[in-house]
Formats: sequence, C-alpha cells, structure tokens
Amino acid sequence: MKPLVSVCNLLQMNIMVSKPVLEGGVRDTKIDTIKNIEDPVAKHLQLVRSMPPRCIISTMCGMKSIENLKKNFEVIKNEPLNK
Repeated sequence: MKPLVSVCNLLQMNIMVSKPVLEGGVRDTKIDTIKNIEDPVAKHLQLVRSMPPRCIISTMCGMKSIENLKKNFEVIKNEPLNK
C-alpha cells in the first residue's frame, strides 16, 4: 500500500478504499497506542480515517449488523489522529 500511496501523491491522485479492515481480519493485530477506543477493529478504522488528506479520500466499510454499526460509531466519537 505504501508504494501506491507514494505514487498517487506524486501524480496528485487520491485513493478510495474498500474493506479497509479486511472484514474484521485485523482483529488480532493489536494497536496499544490508541487508548480511547476499545474495539480492536475500530482502532484500525481510526488509523485509516486518520491518513493524510492527499492519501485516502473515501473509505467504504461494511456493517453487517447493528453491533458492527455501533462499534464503528465508536470511532467518530473521537477526532482523527494527528501523528
């Protein structure tokens, strides 16, 4: 992904992402530095949401259940990361 983002930045192109958290497949990859979000998948969604504006302009994430929707709403209660 990093080479793609670099090339798109050079060409002044934006990226649209689908399934940014691999349908929950990132659940076992821990992110200890984000303390204000409990759900591990929501932490990854917060990282994608916080990418610089010339990177990803749109992210589509599926929500198969109300429970998924509630967990994803945990992300928008917080400001995007700044580092």
